Amino acid sequence: MKYLLLDTNVFVACTRMRIGHHDAGLLGRLRQALEAGAARLLLPEIVVREYWREEAQTFQDARRDKNDVLKAIGDLYSRRKPPQALIELIENEMTALEQNRKAAHEVISEIFQAPYTVKVPLTPAIVFAAFQRTADGRRPANPDVNYLLDADAVIVESVAAYHRDHGDLELVLCTEDADYFEGDALHPEIAQDLAPGTRIYNSLADVVRQELDTTVSREQEEAYLKGSLRVSYAVGQPSLLTDMFTALARMRQAQEQLSKQIVGAQGMRLDALGSTARSIGKALEGYNSMVRLLGQRLAEYHQTARMVGAGVVRAAEIARTATDHMGPALQGIVSAQDFVAPFLRTAAEIQRITSSVERLKPPEEWLEEEAAEPEPPRYRPPFHPQEVEEMGFEGFVKVRRFQRFDHIPPGPGAYVVLRESAFPPEFLPTSPAGRPNGKDPTLPVERLEKLWVEGTYLLYIGESKNLPGRVKNLVRFAQGRPAPHWKGRAVWQLKDHADLLVAWMHDEVYHTVPYRDVLQAFREAYGQLPFGNQRVD
Repeated sequence: MKYLLLDTNVFVACTRMRIGHHDAGLLGRLRQALEAGAARLLLPEIVVREYWREEAQTFQDARRDKNDVLKAIGDLYSRRKPPQALIELIENEMTALEQNRKAAHEVISEIFQAPYTVKVPLTPAIVFAAFQRTADGRRPANPDVNYLLDADAVIVESVAAYHRDHGDLELVLCTEDADYFEGDALHPEIAQDLAPGTRIYNSLADVVRQELDTTVSREQEEAYLKGSLRVSYAVGQPSLLTDMFTALARMRQAQEQLSKQIVGAQGMRLDALGSTARSIGKALEGYNSMVRLLGQRLAEYHQTARMVGAGVVRAAEIARTATDHMGPALQGIVSAQDFVAPFLRTAAEIQRITSSVERLKPPEEWLEEEAAEPEPPRYRPPFHPQEVEEMGFEGFVKVRRFQRFDHIPPGPGAYVVLRESAFPPEFLPTSPAGRPNGKDPTLPVERLEKLWVEGTYLLYIGESKNLPGRVKNLVRFAQGRPAPHWKGRAVWQLKDHADLLVAWMHDEVYHTVPYRDVLQAFREAYGQLPFGNQRVD
């Protein structure tokens, strides 16, 4: 069954189509095709909420902009009455928009409640996943803008959740947002979370014509494109700038009509009318400057909110980790030793820290020699990314964002693969890693679960005489290319493999000291090799 997902901006654009092409036109044909069973509409709850809010804001801005234009005209014609034809033109344009809005409400309300529409409710899990996508800057979230939660990220995570729950879908996506695209195709950062073969369009007319097998006239397509909002309304951009410039164009038409009736000295009014159009254009340019300034202020606010959000996520991670240890123990699923072990390690760490602090002694003992306390080991568990950075490793680049390798120092060195999260892992049934010489790197999930090492962020460590080349092979293999890095392939079957961190440390000799010391410290702490270093063949 084919499923159709329309972004909020598509519904808003349909609301702004000309009334003559609406009910019996493009949106009406979409409704008829859905009623005939050509597809089902996938409707995330966030789209419904966004539509009614943004649609209301659109027409509120339209009324305000209309009043601003009328006021500007009145100021320019302060010595005489403005031309009635010009005033009527603007008033009629607003009336047409309001009539079209009413008709659009009826059709869209029916579509939202129809039996062919599959509603995807907004859940805490979807919101949290969207927050992570926004914080990571993964599309459709804009990586160049700092904000707390991107609505388009919520849409993508809603569809991804439905895909996970119901298996592979034949999905067709329609949006005017450029952040969904890479060229003419769906952006890879979005495609990897949706059903394979998902198709994307930026025109509803193309969707109706090519996917629903319904004829769309050229007039209807032009009316849709004329009504499309191709400006952002996320930071207060005037939602009907397109209409204002359309009004300016019609003002010029009115000027031409008036020129046929005005002769002699009255021709000066034509110049005044042209000045009116130019002044309105300048006023809109000034308004855009104010909007850009507002966007900068909002970006600063979003950056602060993102920092707060990161703290919330870290607190949630700590709470969940504690729950993961306490719940199974209370239920008797794990042994008391497994439950107590993390706390014993924490207690040992606290004891090590407190023992390294110099204690005050009475004066008579000041001159007594004390045995020097042994220096704490340089490499120690649980190998959190921050601790690994303190050990001297650098880089810490996510696999999904790793593109360049010329900043890795040449020569020998060690490299590691780390997780940022302490959440229990989820494994994919099929490995997304590369297939050199056609070999499938997939391992049974049961095997991976037995190999997993609890309580550490370190998944794999390797070394090489050619550090940049070896790291490049590792990353390319992880990104699905047939690069020669078969060792550690179990790591890339984690569900969050694209978010794993890769770090490295240059050394003067091979075999490297970091590689040897980290492995030794890991064995002493966990009694086995890291997850990705264990033998799987």
